[in-house]
Amino acid sequence: GLYNRKKLDAILFEQFALFKRHRRPFALLMLDIDHFKALNDNHGHLGGDQMLVNVAGILRRCIRSVDQVARYGGEEFAVVLVEATLEGALDTAQRIRASVEASQIAFNDQPVTATISVGVTRCRITDSGPEDVIGRADAALYEAKRAGRNRVHCADGTASLATADPSNEGSA
Repeated sequence: GLYNRKKLDAILFEQFALFKRHRRPFALLMLDIDHFKALNDNHGHLGGDQMLVNVAGILRRCIRSVDQVARYGGEEFAVVLVEATLEGALDTAQRIRASVEASQIAFNDQPVTATISVGVTRCRITDSGPEDVIGRADAALYEAKRAGRNRVHCADGTASLATADPSNEGSA
């Protein structure tokens, strides 16, 4: 029930044009379900599909009506936050991450949980197009994965936001 990659590209093109013309900034969250292949291996593709639907529902509930969410590909999603501050984008990303971590689906009478990693960035005046924003958010996503998964990482100079586990607080 989410937009696809083609629609996401159109949304980002429009948001980038508004930013260049009227200085209306936007933020982009790129997120990926951690260890999704293992989830599919352990619960089958139907279990994986059910988790994708679960995460999609959480994304829709955690964003404002003016924001947009799309499936980027596979188990990756993108969220466009219109006129968002960096602090607001990080708060939204952390709320989404915590909501996914706290959620549980039942598949074949078994509880199934997942976590996500999130990369966050805002558009910059030096960006030449939406692909620059996507590239930064994607790089931040992979930094979150390298730093241990189940965390938010910002491409714009703010330290990684770790999981709720106090032993991870402050780690990059």
